[in-house]
Amino acid sequence: MKRSHGTGPGGVQAAARKQAGRSPTADQGKAWKKQNVSKGGGSADLVAGVHGILITCDIHTEKKAIRECLTLLERLIDEDQLPVSGQSAAAPSLPAPSVSIDLAAAKPSRSSLGSALASELAELREMSKPSKGRPQRALSVLQTGCAGNVFIKLETSLDPTHLVDRVIHQAAESGFSQAPHVVRMLPIHATCPAHREHIMQAAAPLLEELRGTKVSYAIEWRRRCNTGIDKKEVIDGVAAAVGLLAPEARVDLGQPDAVVLVDVMKSICSLSVLMRWQQMHHYNLRAASEKKARCSAVTNLPEDPIEAPADA
Repeated sequence: MKRSHGTGPGGVQAAARKQAGRSPTADQGKAWKKQNVSKGGGSADLVAGVHGILITCDIHTEKKAIRECLTLLERLIDEDQLPVSGQSAAAPSLPAPSVSIDLAAAKPSRSSLGSALASELAELREMSKPSKGRPQRALSVLQTGCAGNVFIKLETSLDPTHLVDRVIHQAAESGFSQAPHVVRMLPIHATCPAHREHIMQAAAPLLEELRGTKVSYAIEWRRRCNTGIDKKEVIDGVAAAVGLLAPEARVDLGQPDAVVLVDVMKSICSLSVLMRWQQMHHYNLRAASEKKARCSAVTNLPEDPIEAPADA
């Protein structure tokens, strides 16, 4: 028996969609996407001329990683009164930051998926509200366009290296990560267009930190969603610049003291000179905390019982 679509408005609309060759499920999906996904809404995209922290995480855990990272950074800035770039640790305390995320485009949906998304975005919106009695200072979330990679832009002159070093040090000392969904936290000192000329220009002032040193170093190259830039040209150019500034520095690709980070994602390149690469566990937050846990487990192993010799 042929099923009728009914005579109500819903049945008429379903029949019309069927005649047009479009399924109700497809229409519902498009309607949800139109209501909940806006073009250009949400967090801004990563651009040139900023500094901050690049966090990496497992795919599909970005929102949890962002929430954990922002909470951790706000607490450190507020409680530890971190120094800013170019100032001593005795500088006046800074007002605690809040999160600048544009979530106005997200609207609740009738579907279960839309409701879950709306609830999650509402939580992030609550986090973005400044605390009472304190002026707003933002940590902005910038989208990289690459899954599992999110950029936290520091709106102030806070030093990203000093900030991340504190996070890694605390995780290594306690054996516990306060941001379990975050894998790596990489301080980023500059961003620029992903072209060799721009990269060399942006890297020049950063490489001054290596001037006259005798450290071992490596160039950490990462590239995603970009096939137009020549890896060898960039690495050779950076290595030549280091050679001029630090003739006695040597290349060590295994266990370098310092790393020049060149991270290309789409059309933007992130740059850093990280002098404590080994001490900071390659800025791998998860590895830093797990190493302490493994050491504790080995130390606390029960001793094997000593068996009496068997009678002859």
